[in-house]
Amino acid sequence: MPVPFSQALRERLESNSIGMVMGLRAVGGFSRRAVIFHLVPSGDGEPYRLRSKAANTTKSDESWALAMKWIEDCTTHHTKCNAFRPSEGWFPSRLIDIGTSEDCEPRLRITIYEPPDGPYVTLSHCWGKALLIQLKGKYLRRFAEGIPMSDLPKTFVDAICITRRLGFRYIWIDSLCIIQDSKEDWIREALSMDKVYSNSICNIAATASRDSSQGLFRERPVHTLYPCEVDVIRRSDGQAVRHHILDTGFWKEHLGDQPLNQRGWVLQERFLAPRVLHFGFQLMWECQELDAAEKYPVGLPEDLKPSACFKSLEEEPRMKPWNGRWEKSHSHNIVWNKIMRTYSRTALTKPEDKLIALSGIAKMLQVVMEDEYIAGMWKRHFAGQLLWRVDTTPLSNGVLASRPKEYRAPSFSWLSIDGPVGFISMTTDEGNIIEILDIDIEPSTSDSTGPIKAGYIRIRGTLKPLELKRSNDSFIWNMIVDGKLLVINENNPREKRRVPLVFMDIHQDEFSGEMYIMCISSRESPVAPMVGGLILEPTRVERGEFRRLGTFTTGADVTFHGVLLGKAENGERLPCEAYHPVSCQHTITIV
Repeated sequence: MPVPFSQALRERLESNSIGMVMGLRAVGGFSRRAVIFHLVPSGDGEPYRLRSKAANTTKSDESWALAMKWIEDCTTHHTKCNAFRPSEGWFPSRLIDIGTSEDCEPRLRITIYEPPDGPYVTLSHCWGKALLIQLKGKYLRRFAEGIPMSDLPKTFVDAICITRRLGFRYIWIDSLCIIQDSKEDWIREALSMDKVYSNSICNIAATASRDSSQGLFRERPVHTLYPCEVDVIRRSDGQAVRHHILDTGFWKEHLGDQPLNQRGWVLQERFLAPRVLHFGFQLMWECQELDAAEKYPVGLPEDLKPSACFKSLEEEPRMKPWNGRWEKSHSHNIVWNKIMRTYSRTALTKPEDKLIALSGIAKMLQVVMEDEYIAGMWKRHFAGQLLWRVDTTPLSNGVLASRPKEYRAPSFSWLSIDGPVGFISMTTDEGNIIEILDIDIEPSTSDSTGPIKAGYIRIRGTLKPLELKRSNDSFIWNMIVDGKLLVINENNPREKRRVPLVFMDIHQDEFSGEMYIMCISSRESPVAPMVGGLILEPTRVERGEFRRLGTFTTGADVTFHGVLLGKAENGERLPCEAYHPVSCQHTITIV
């Protein structure tokens, strides 16, 4: 039975262990999640208190003043935010010119013929199911003459109002600046999103709106903008000490979990824009040097900055190169893992957009990391990055991971899967026991970060036959490798922790077809030795050609070491392109 927050708080305070409090918040009828609260002593120098009067709407003068201050401080004083200018003087093919006064009717401006004379903002919004005005080929001339405000949905009207009030003249809105009935124009413009957003002055985000009819402005109770405070009576001297109660889930609740940030396209919009002004039930701000909100106008308290705070994804690649390259800590792997995990949990109206909606981030990181992007992975650590896995929990809508009917990417790429993915813990070069012989990706266009027509890799390693059988625990597979069952001693807690973990890409109750494994990486460690590898099935198109089915990882103790890493019995008979008798290894292709 859940403990009421007030009771949990009181018990925690009475224990004289001030610093962290955990309560339970009910979500829906039956599910619950833990909420962590930090207690921070109040003080005159603390930054948590609002410095001005708050209002009950994000359209208030107080909210506007704060937004203007964030933008002015960032454009004037933030070194990191102003150091990265990818294409000085570059503009999108089309912009919406809103004119110099409120009487002006917005119109489409073709920038090659009418170069803008100032910066532009961008809009991130959910299309949703509401009727949405769109640029079609037949409307080009009409839009260039003017677009009546009465024809625009509420979100667009609000965005134009915000653009004017911030002092800018131009705004880029996807549905109005890309010809929606021209596939050629759509692909060309979509593949330039890295420039569209990174060259903008600021991105306006309709963070709380599910579609274009809901607008950007919101009303809210004023008290929600003020930090909650509590007097704590010290048991030692009976002194009352005022503390702030900080909800560590604040940023996720007000930003990460909002409707806009469930959209796949928005990840790169938010990542690439130098500044993002979020419109939810309070204004929120993101740039490389500041994460802030109306509740915390001068910046989030350190206790509220989550480990996956969004702008930390770009802080490392942009600001921490080592001699023009990455530090040896493989921090770029950490960054990409966060991007991959976040992106795979978002939704796309058209799943076929999965590669193109990530291409902007790939282009930017390709330059900064001095590495080659390959179908959602990176060449420098390609072998380790083959060990991505599908999360075993269902998606939020109850649908398990799936592969699209139409070809999207090779099976070794996580972009070939619709569903949440992550990496097992062995994604660097250390311990790799395969050799990458060839990587071939055939893009559908001239852009190597966009859609893929075909692709394969050729690798050399040790191939072994595999059977999978359900254990007594329905969530665990027993692995029978080369005829030998990988077993653990249930009575030995240390061995039990090393049970082989199988992560199949697509959920099935049984896997009875012909399957093989190839170990990719082996990490020797007295604390946590591990072996990780791929689970494969023959395509039966060409000998030695395989398709990925999943991954596995297990402890590399004496029990499993020989079975997994030793030579295969009758290895020369296994279905490979070539068998190498000296090394007892196999050359195979994965498509």
